[in-house]
Amino acid sequence: MEKASMGELIRHYRKQRGISQERLAGEICTRRQLLNIENGKNVPSLELVYRFSESLNVDLLETYNTALKHNGLNTHLKYMEIDSAIRTKDDDLLEVLVHDCEHREGFQSGEPLQMILHAKSILIANAGDFCEAQNLTLRSIQVTHKDYLPSDNLTGSYSVAEIGLMIAYAIYTCLLNQRQDGIKILDNVEKYIKSIIFNAAYIFEHQKPIWINLWCVAIYNEFSFSTSAGNEILMKINDVVDYQKKNDRIYMLVELLLCRAAILMENGEKQVAEADYQRAKVLGEFYRSANYFSKLAQKIINLHSNICKFDVSFPEDSF
Repeated sequence: MEKASMGELIRHYRKQRGISQERLAGEICTRRQLLNIENGKNVPSLELVYRFSESLNVDLLETYNTALKHNGLNTHLKYMEIDSAIRTKDDDLLEVLVHDCEHREGFQSGEPLQMILHAKSILIANAGDFCEAQNLTLRSIQVTHKDYLPSDNLTGSYSVAEIGLMIAYAIYTCLLNQRQDGIKILDNVEKYIKSIIFNAAYIFEHQKPIWINLWCVAIYNEFSFSTSAGNEILMKINDVVDYQKKNDRIYMLVELLLCRAAILMENGEKQVAEADYQRAKVLGEFYRSANYFSKLAQKIINLHSNICKFDVSFPEDSF
């Protein structure tokens, strides 16, 4: 199995940024020392690693540890390309990367295997085969948690990536008309995320926004797939909205405010519902467009209420 070295990591980021050895060495060390480090003849001290990190604007130590988990630098770099293609929803590139990587040695175990299975599940789901996408997602989770079953309560230790996979599995389950099972998984995930955010002393600050994002996604999908959205979901929305307000975050806030507006309207709280709708409208039109917001509002509110109950008007081209 390929192994990562700090020297090749430094060389990779130096070349990626178009920096010569002389320039990077600068006042940190001699060019000869840097050459020996990059060639693996010398191992840099922690002080040198920190100074190179500052010059290259990358956390080399964290990246090195991640590259080790990803079965080496080359596998890690491909892993990051796949992750980027998923985030940007570039399915054409994702298909090329999966074809290129799925039989590589580095992608046969651990997190890289998990990523390949996840990527394949996305491509297959896009083709409409939710059953196979569900199977691949479960296999992906079981790469690192072999005893995991979707019906289980989450009592172990799971990464943000694994929680994301559980949400994806729940969505596929709902799309296969097994909504009760899918919503149960989303409820388990939501409880686990809250336990991490509020109780886990070890959570890294730079990971907290990702956990909050997953929290929002889990609640939004529970609202979307529920046959009726009641006070339990309303309480969950209130919790995540209030938490984001205290932490100056607005992830999925437009969607969550619209979800809450729909529930409140059905509860007969018209004035409060309309206030949430107007807050969502201001945010939605500020960050996207009036036309985009009107379509989003109809899509979300009509799941559990009726947009016509709100005192709103739509531009002609919104339908």
